Amino acid sequence: MPLDRLIDSGQPIVPLPDVQRTTLGLDALGRFVCNTWDEATASGTRQFDAVIIGAGMFGGYCADKL
Repeated sequence: MPLDRLIDSGQPIVPLPDVQRTTLGLDALGRFVCNTWDEATASGTRQFDAVIIGAGMFGGYCADKL
């Protein structure tokens, strides 16, 4: 399946997204794919059977098996 091409609209993003900035890079993908704990529990109605902590290969494997 081909990927969609991203085209810059020229419009600034307001407000700027909350992403993790480190000396090694910018974790924008992780920020937009995953929720923070506060975001996941903000409604107060969600209940979880399991929480996967970590996004490495083993975390993804565990999430898939659960």
